[in-house]
Amino acid sequence: MKAAIKTAKLCRKINPDVVVGVIGGGAVVGCLGAMIAKVPSVGVLITPADAKVCTKITTTVVLPESNLFQMDLNNETIHKAYSPVSPDIVVGDRENALKNLPDNFDENLPTILLSSGSTLFEKMAKAASKLGDKNLKANLIVVGHPLEDEYESYLENPNLINLGYIDWIKDLYKVVDIAVVTDDGMMIHEAMAWGIPVVALLGVKYGRYHNLAAVFEGAVLESEIENLDTVIEEAFDNITTMKKTAKNYGRDVLESSDKIAGIISKRAGGPASLNADLN
Repeated sequence: MKAAIKTAKLCRKINPDVVVGVIGGGAVVGCLGAMIAKVPSVGVLITPADAKVCTKITTTVVLPESNLFQMDLNNETIHKAYSPVSPDIVVGDRENALKNLPDNFDENLPTILLSSGSTLFEKMAKAASKLGDKNLKANLIVVGHPLEDEYESYLENPNLINLGYIDWIKDLYKVVDIAVVTDDGMMIHEAMAWGIPVVALLGVKYGRYHNLAAVFEGAVLESEIENLDTVIEEAFDNITTMKKTAKNYGRDVLESSDKIAGIISKRAGGPASLNADLN
């Protein structure tokens, strides 16, 4: 509550048109502080805690990780939106990717990306190692800096292409056919923007589960390590349909930034032409 009171004092000092509270404690503190200062606010939500508080006091935007996203809501102050991604994520350079990839990358083979973001978590590293043992006829590319140095041992499999942390992921997406990523927001949203089918490896980050396969039905499949190769095979068997479905979602993902901006603008008393509900 002390943080909310301090936020209210700041609001009175700078007199903002609107306060945007973003995710978890940031959403709760921002929206409570704005309410105390009698300033309009918008809460951007993904957790049960921010949903419990913010939906009772202000306009909110629930992102796919929120338990509210998949509910049928009849509330004009609760809006659904995909997580915003930068439009330039889809502006990649295939030739630059090929230039940066090692010599053992084979352009004639399909490419599978394995990543848990900029940081590589142990379960994703284990999954990569197990896939490498399957001798798949595919390029297996691992991206991300291991959270612990000991995870490097999983990546010594000669069938893996371990890139570590890279700053040219937009280019790499140009050569990716299927992305094996975690069951959380950003990388799945980026893959949808590209129209890349996803296999969501469950329980990678502290056991969190967001059921994004239901959010992006037909474009995302779920898997555990034990059946990852089978699920990847299923994705390849249905890759044409999955790509088409992913592209359809991708259009909405790329428009999400404008949608959220419209909701904020309307709350601040400005134009809301970008504000449309997500059905």
